[in-house]
Amino acid sequence: MRKRARRLLRLAALLVAVGLLALPFPASGAALQPGGPTRTSGERLELKRYVAAGDRAYVIGAQSGGFPPMGWHIRGEMGGVWAHPIKLLDGYWFSLNRTWLTAAAEFTAGAGYVQFQFPVVDQIGGVAMPK
Repeated sequence: MRKRARRLLRLAALLVAVGLLALPFPASGAALQPGGPTRTSGERLELKRYVAAGDRAYVIGAQSGGFPPMGWHIRGEMGGVWAHPIKLLDGYWFSLNRTWLTAAAEFTAGAGYVQFQFPVVDQIGGVAMPK
């Protein structure tokens, strides 16, 4: 029974990861243009948290793009991708040409989305990437 549960959990994590990769990324230099107010910050992002929630799943992380330990009732285990009551992923990280992306330089939150502005890596980047 344990093997089956682990296998199902791995499958769920894989499906979430594939779903995240299938998100519509804006074309080069294009920014998302949803209606409504937005808020942008570039200061002390590693100390600030965000939540992006949908109908069935949500993600909790730092505005710098990372997933530091957070949470008080289950100390350090509340960040990541959740389809409650199951924690699907502790977080996700991206690399480009074997170079891990550093912390985001800017974070924008709007009605129904969050956006990260990452520094340029290997002459690629500077484009806001939705999460």
